[in-house]
Amino acid sequence: MLAQKIRKEVVQMCWGVGHYREPQPIIDCMEHILTNWPYSADVDVFVSKWEETGCHLHTKALVKIGSGVYSLILSETCEPDVLIYKQNDITYLLASVIEETEEELARLRSEGVEVIDPLSHMLQEMEQFHAAQDQEQIRE
Repeated sequence: MLAQKIRKEVVQMCWGVGHYREPQPIIDCMEHILTNWPYSADVDVFVSKWEETGCHLHTKALVKIGSGVYSLILSETCEPDVLIYKQNDITYLLASVIEETEEELARLRSEGVEVIDPLSHMLQEMEQFHAAQDQEQIRE
């Protein structure tokens, strides 16, 4: 089911696989699919060209452990040559990244780790900073 859904998008976006001379169209396809995937939590996706014809990709989430907030990589891979990939190779690579990402999110939740929204966290930090500034001005 997962692979079928991904394959449909890969076929639409990477119809020229096997004919590309540069990896960028394949990288763009991977980034589009991974970025727009409906993960069970807020996940950041990073996909970039690596060396000549390869790509590096990872997914990560912002997590709260105790009182600390950390950026945690959930899935990561470096593929040396995406130009040799067929549409099935791209499909199954993306499926494995998505599955690993969701498995890591589930494992974190089962261990009591809170996956947090980066925007909400940033706003909360800004509020705390402004509150601290206000307190400092009151003391002066």
